[in-house]
Amino acid sequence: MTKHGHIVLRFFAPLTLGLTLVACGGEPGNGQAAEEPATLSGPFAGTWMIARPDGPGVIVNEPIISCDNPLMISTDGDNRIILKSPEGEPQGFELSEISRGLSWFPDDMTSPLSFISETKSSDKFWVYTVNVGTADWDNPQEYTRCEP
Repeated sequence: MTKHGHIVLRFFAPLTLGLTLVACGGEPGNGQAAEEPATLSGPFAGTWMIARPDGPGVIVNEPIISCDNPLMISTDGDNRIILKSPEGEPQGFELSEISRGLSWFPDDMTSPLSFISETKSSDKFWVYTVNVGTADWDNPQEYTRCEP
Protein backbone atom coordinates (compact mmCIF):
# COMPACT_ATOMS: atom_id res chain seq x y z
CA MET A 1 0.00 0.00 0.00
CA THR A 2 1.23 3.51 -0.73
CA LYS A 3 2.39 5.87 1.94
CA HIS A 4 -0.67 8.02 1.19
CA GLY A 5 -3.01 5.03 1.47
CA HIS A 6 -1.44 4.18 4.82
CA ILE A 7 -2.17 7.69 6.08
CA VAL A 8 -5.80 7.46 4.97
CA LEU A 9 -6.22 4.04 6.61
CA ARG A 10 -4.68 5.33 9.82
CA PHE A 11 -7.25 8.14 9.85
CA PHE A 12 -10.41 6.44 8.70
CA ALA A 13 -9.99 3.18 10.60
CA PRO A 14 -9.62 4.74 14.08
CA LEU A 15 -10.66 8.30 13.18
CA THR A 16 -8.14 9.66 15.65
CA LEU A 17 -6.09 11.96 13.42
CA GLY A 18 -7.15 15.53 12.80
CA LEU A 19 -7.36 16.58 9.19
CA THR A 20 -8.50 19.26 6.83
CA LEU A 21 -10.23 18.68 3.51
CA VAL A 22 -10.82 21.24 0.85
CA ALA A 23 -13.56 20.73 -1.68
CA CYS A 24 -15.22 22.62 -4.45
CA GLY A 25 -18.99 22.67 -4.14
CA GLY A 26 -20.89 20.26 -6.38
CA GLU A 27 -24.45 19.63 -7.37
CA PRO A 28 -26.33 17.01 -5.37
CA GLY A 29 -25.97 13.55 -6.87
CA ASN A 30 -28.42 10.69 -6.82
CA GLY A 31 -30.54 11.72 -3.86
CA GLN A 32 -27.97 10.98 -1.16
CA ALA A 33 -26.58 14.50 -1.18
CA ALA A 34 -28.34 17.11 0.92
CA GLU A 35 -31.37 18.73 -0.66
CA GLU A 36 -29.93 22.24 -0.24
CA PRO A 37 -26.90 22.55 -2.57
CA ALA A 38 -26.28 26.17 -1.50
CA THR A 39 -24.78 24.97 1.80
CA LEU A 40 -21.10 24.16 2.07
CA SER A 41 -21.83 20.81 3.69
CA GLY A 42 -24.70 19.60 1.48
CA PRO A 43 -22.77 18.16 -1.49
CA PHE A 44 -20.79 15.82 0.79
CA ALA A 45 -23.72 14.13 2.54
CA GLY A 46 -24.01 10.45 1.72
CA THR A 47 -21.97 7.26 1.64
CA TRP A 48 -18.59 7.06 -0.09
CA MET A 49 -16.07 4.53 -1.40
CA ILE A 50 -12.38 5.49 -1.25
CA ALA A 51 -9.82 4.23 -3.80
CA ARG A 52 -7.00 5.56 -5.97
CA PRO A 53 -8.01 7.31 -9.19
CA ASP A 54 -7.56 5.20 -12.32
CA GLY A 55 -4.66 6.37 -14.44
CA PRO A 56 -1.03 5.78 -15.38
CA GLY A 57 0.81 3.70 -12.82
CA VAL A 58 -2.36 2.26 -11.24
CA ILE A 59 -2.32 -1.47 -11.95
CA VAL A 60 -4.71 -2.74 -9.28
CA ASN A 61 -7.26 -0.35 -7.84
CA GLU A 62 -8.67 -2.06 -4.78
CA PRO A 63 -10.82 0.25 -2.61
CA ILE A 64 -9.45 1.33 0.74
CA ILE A 65 -13.07 1.65 1.88
CA SER A 66 -15.74 0.01 -0.31
CA CYS A 67 -19.45 0.60 -0.80
CA ASP A 68 -20.05 -2.70 1.04
CA ASN A 69 -18.96 -0.90 4.23
CA PRO A 70 -18.67 2.79 3.21
CA LEU A 71 -17.50 6.01 4.78
CA MET A 72 -20.57 8.01 5.86
CA ILE A 73 -20.68 11.80 5.71
CA SER A 74 -23.59 13.66 7.31
CA THR A 75 -24.29 17.36 7.65
CA ASP A 76 -24.45 19.24 10.93
CA GLY A 77 -25.54 22.68 9.76
CA ASP A 78 -24.62 24.69 6.68
CA ASN A 79 -20.85 24.53 7.15
CA ARG A 80 -20.20 21.47 9.28
CA ILE A 81 -19.96 17.76 8.46
CA ILE A 82 -19.51 14.57 10.44
CA LEU A 83 -17.42 11.71 8.97
CA LYS A 84 -17.94 8.14 10.21
CA SER A 85 -15.63 5.40 8.98
CA PRO A 86 -16.75 1.76 9.03
CA GLU A 87 -14.80 1.05 12.23
CA GLY A 88 -14.17 4.46 13.75
CA GLU A 89 -15.79 7.11 15.86
CA PRO A 90 -17.54 10.09 14.24
CA GLN A 91 -15.25 13.03 13.53
CA GLY A 92 -16.55 16.58 13.00
CA PHE A 93 -15.23 19.17 10.57
CA GLU A 94 -15.93 22.87 10.15
CA LEU A 95 -16.07 23.95 6.49
CA SER A 96 -14.69 27.24 5.22
CA GLU A 97 -14.40 28.59 1.68
CA ILE A 98 -10.94 29.24 0.25
CA SER A 99 -9.78 30.14 -3.27
CA ARG A 100 -9.49 26.51 -4.38
CA GLY A 101 -12.72 25.25 -2.79
CA LEU A 102 -13.46 24.39 0.84
CA SER A 103 -11.25 23.73 3.83
CA TRP A 104 -12.44 21.12 6.28
CA PHE A 105 -11.03 21.97 9.72
CA PRO A 106 -11.17 19.06 12.17
CA ASP A 107 -12.47 19.30 15.71
CA ASP A 108 -9.15 17.70 16.75
CA MET A 109 -6.49 20.19 15.67
CA THR A 110 -3.52 18.22 17.07
CA SER A 111 -2.44 16.42 13.87
CA PRO A 112 0.11 17.89 11.43
CA LEU A 113 -1.91 16.24 8.63
CA SER A 114 -4.65 17.93 6.71
CA PHE A 115 -6.31 17.26 3.35
CA ILE A 116 -7.35 19.11 0.22
CA SER A 117 -10.09 17.83 -2.05
CA GLU A 118 -11.19 18.76 -5.54
CA THR A 119 -14.69 18.00 -6.79
CA LYS A 120 -14.65 16.05 -10.05
CA SER A 121 -18.45 15.66 -10.27
CA SER A 122 -21.44 15.62 -7.92
CA ASP A 123 -20.59 11.99 -7.14
CA LYS A 124 -16.79 12.13 -7.05
CA PHE A 125 -14.01 14.16 -5.42
CA TRP A 126 -10.27 13.66 -4.95
CA VAL A 127 -8.45 14.13 -1.66
CA TYR A 128 -4.78 15.03 -1.30
CA THR A 129 -2.78 14.71 1.91
CA VAL A 130 -1.22 17.89 3.27
CA ASN A 131 1.61 17.45 5.77
CA VAL A 132 2.58 20.61 7.65
CA GLY A 133 1.29 22.82 4.83
CA THR A 134 2.73 20.88 1.86
CA ALA A 135 0.22 19.05 -0.36
CA ASP A 136 1.07 15.71 -1.97
CA TRP A 137 -0.49 16.45 -5.37
CA ASP A 138 0.87 13.22 -6.90
CA ASN A 139 -1.09 10.80 -4.68
CA PRO A 140 -4.81 11.60 -4.50
CA GLN A 141 -7.49 9.35 -3.08
CA GLU A 142 -10.75 9.23 -5.03
CA TYR A 143 -14.06 9.40 -3.15
CA THR A 144 -16.97 8.01 -5.18
CA ARG A 145 -20.56 8.23 -3.97
CA CYS A 146 -22.12 4.82 -3.30
CA GLU A 147 -25.47 3.96 -4.87
CA PRO A 148 -28.45 4.25 -2.47
